[in-house]
Amino acid sequence: MDTNALFKIGYGLYVLTSNYENIDNGCIINTVIQVTDSPLRIAVVVNKKNYTHELVLNSCVFNLSMLTTETPFSVIEHFGFQSGKDVNKFIDCQQEYRSKNNVLYIPKYTNSYISCHVVSHQDLGTHTMFFADVIDSEVLSDKESLTYSYYQNNIKPKKDGNGKKGWYCKICGWVHEDENLPDDIICPLCKHGKDAFEKIEDKTTEIITTQPNFNMLKIKLTDDIFYVGVNDRKTELFENHMELPNGVSYNSYLIVDEKVALIDPVEVSFMAEFLFKIKSVLGDRKIDYLVINHDEPDHSGAVRAIVQEYPEVEVIGNAKTFGPLEAFYGPLNNKKIVADGETLCLGKHTLQFFTVPMVHWPESMVTYEQTNKILFSNDAFGGFGALNGCIFDDEANLDFYEDDMRRYYANIVGKVASQVVKAVQKLAPVEIKMIAPSHGLVWRSNLQWVFDRYVKWSTGGNDEGVVIAYGSMYGNTALMADIIARGVAEAGVKNIKIYDVSKTEVSHIISDIWKYKGCIIGACAHYGSVFPDMTLLLHELTEFKPKDKIFGVFGGMSWGGGGVKYINGIADKNEWQRPMESVEVKGAPYRDEDVERLYNLGKAIGEAVKNS
Repeated sequence: MDTNALFKIGYGLYVLTSNYENIDNGCIINTVIQVTDSPLRIAVVVNKKNYTHELVLNSCVFNLSMLTTETPFSVIEHFGFQSGKDVNKFIDCQQEYRSKNNVLYIPKYTNSYISCHVVSHQDLGTHTMFFADVIDSEVLSDKESLTYSYYQNNIKPKKDGNGKKGWYCKICGWVHEDENLPDDIICPLCKHGKDAFEKIEDKTTEIITTQPNFNMLKIKLTDDIFYVGVNDRKTELFENHMELPNGVSYNSYLIVDEKVALIDPVEVSFMAEFLFKIKSVLGDRKIDYLVINHDEPDHSGAVRAIVQEYPEVEVIGNAKTFGPLEAFYGPLNNKKIVADGETLCLGKHTLQFFTVPMVHWPESMVTYEQTNKILFSNDAFGGFGALNGCIFDDEANLDFYEDDMRRYYANIVGKVASQVVKAVQKLAPVEIKMIAPSHGLVWRSNLQWVFDRYVKWSTGGNDEGVVIAYGSMYGNTALMADIIARGVAEAGVKNIKIYDVSKTEVSHIISDIWKYKGCIIGACAHYGSVFPDMTLLLHELTEFKPKDKIFGVFGGMSWGGGGVKYINGIADKNEWQRPMESVEVKGAPYRDEDVERLYNLGKAIGEAVKNS
């Protein structure tokens, strides 16, 4: 019997999601049928080994998101090739995509979703068939639905030979490296059984990779230290709230010696590309040590996958590392706690570990490679922006990257600027010839350039310029901002940035506030308080406390005030330096006295900036 015939059945591909006791999870399924139209009822079949199966069984609710032909392999990989018991698949998900049954659905790469309530189920041995009534549904786009056949032919990565022997899973490409295939084998990635495996003889093996040609490149920091990071141009919001118009890189480094050390993994959705890069350097060699400088999931997300691929790897961290790390990814059996200043010999290379707490989490540390004097600096000296071919600073136009670096500093590191200064002072006795951060360029030639900017930014930047940020409902406060800006300009200030807080994501505004000396905040009143979109900026200013700035406050009101009063309260709390009292205008700024007050506010701030 040729079981390959079963793969010719016209399946679809769907993301099944559920929620039980505030735990969200999702998995890929391919069997969905409508069984009745009155009541409107469907049936889905779920593998019992999937964690989502357990949630559906207990909660009796689920959502079904219909994938489209535009779905990238990374989505299939994310929901289908890892377990929700090991990884929180929704750690960065916006909660607004939660339907009426309190279950998340997938808004991107789907054309619709349906919400269901389970009414019965049938045990099918390895799987369960759930019968469920449709309680809600929504069409999200007119994109064509993804079929299993389309996935196999157009989305699933193609075969790429790597010389392995054994058996490979035809579904996901995982390789069982043994001459014999156990009858009870279950693929650890996609959960399929023996029938999904095919013998590797003298033919190539399917390796999961989205960019095989690019991944063949070996980028060297030195002869035996390799860059194995990845570029993310898909994620729209960093930490789900900061825009990434130029993407971001997740940097990782491989030291190949008598012992092999991997310095920081990457975000888990890039695991396939990441693993291919590692294997293109190591071949069949194993990783001995996995160094975790920082627990945040954009760095540590692939920890569990690395441990599964290299089960003998020893995970290296400090005394504060493993609490959060195991909270994210579950228990780690093979771990080593290192003290501040402790060393680890790899052969020719010796690593030294320094704790740098609150740069920018309590467990943060940096790793120093003594032989080549390379500092693996964690988030310090990093930046937003994907690395567009230029991995090293001397390959890039630094002016091109500076804005993204400053925005990264202002919004990620700036809050703990004092801790950054302490970290720099702590490392001062150490000779550094190269800086390899977790995001952004690797610094090997222009170290003074990046040092100078960090010193400047740690004190608030304070170039000559003024940022005016306003919130306006009907345009009157926006008009006030223009009048104020004219006063600033006539004071001789040439760098003036005006932002509408309801249009510009706040990280961009914070970055420029960090850069320039002057800042003027204005908003209309809203039900006795401040324009709602202004509150986030004021919160960030309270949290980050930019130093040595000159502030101004303005706003509008109609039947009642509150906006200016609210901003003034923030200003008083944070001890803002204000050379002129706030200006509040009732209605539109058309009266001569209102225009004059607004203009004079701008001029006063401009002159203070010029004279500071």
